[in-house]
Amino acid sequence: MVLKELKRKVVELYLTIRYYSFIPKKVLNEKPVIIIMFDGSMGHGGLLDRIKGIISTSMIAEQLNYDWKVYCDVKTFNLFKFLNTIDTSCVATKEEVIRNAWVSKPVLFYNVFNQSRPQVLSLFKKGKTQYHFYCNVDLSKLFIAETSIEELNNKWRKSFFSIFRFDNSFNEVQKQLFNTLENTCGIHLRFQSLLGDSNEGVDKTLQDEECKLLLLKCINHTVKLIDEGNFKQYLVVSDSTNFLNHLKDTISKESRQENIQVLGGSIGHIDVNHSEEVLQKAILDFYLLTKCKTIYQVLGKGMYNSQFSKYAAIVGKADYVIERI
Repeated sequence: MVLKELKRKVVELYLTIRYYSFIPKKVLNEKPVIIIMFDGSMGHGGLLDRIKGIISTSMIAEQLNYDWKVYCDVKTFNLFKFLNTIDTSCVATKEEVIRNAWVSKPVLFYNVFNQSRPQVLSLFKKGKTQYHFYCNVDLSKLFIAETSIEELNNKWRKSFFSIFRFDNSFNEVQKQLFNTLENTCGIHLRFQSLLGDSNEGVDKTLQDEECKLLLLKCINHTVKLIDEGNFKQYLVVSDSTNFLNHLKDTISKESRQENIQVLGGSIGHIDVNHSEEVLQKAILDFYLLTKCKTIYQVLGKGMYNSQFSKYAAIVGKADYVIERI
């Protein structure tokens, strides 16, 4: 814990020295604002990490009675092109972000857990006008007085829809894939670089034989879920083109694809690949999962225990089941 806190302060100091001016400056009569930053100065995580950070920022600002905004470097990619904001005034322009050490400071909160509410709030009580927040975690448990997991999820869902709405274009894609979304089952698998076809920054890639075994195991289990399920239609989402292509071949050979949608497209991690197509695909996957009645997350040895489908289930009020194989 001490080393993590030291590292956090060192990175904050690095950001301050590199990006902030030290020329004395005053900003008069301005209410403090917390701006969650996606400016490309470091890795910011994937789509869900960013959503969690944005919602956490709004909750902290509400507790402190501060304003809050989101800054995205649109030259890298525009997060809000497909995941629109309800209130466009919460999106900060480049000119609104004041990088001056006298009036603003960076606050780093990446992969930090087990913090209390007073500890988190204390980071924003340093007499600054702007706090440039780098955050990828869900802090809602600190700020929602829940009596159950269901109540916590309901309030998180409400926060999501108070900030975001999905772009209307996704409705058209949904209609093209499914005549109706009634009784749809989502199946999600996250491999990262295990199968050797991901651009995500993870070192581990399986050897050929191990890769084949995991691939076969996941395909068999996915087919089993479909065979034994009582759903009208199925949606399969993954970060591995290798897996999706093999699954399509298996389904095609058995002539069963009529009620199964295997979502391919421009697959990538948005913190590594900044193309508009990859961003759109990530948000579309999330959107379609939120429309499912039940979501299964398949987890095999070495696979990444992503929270992507878990939070999609929260947003869509779906049943969420982890299938360990």
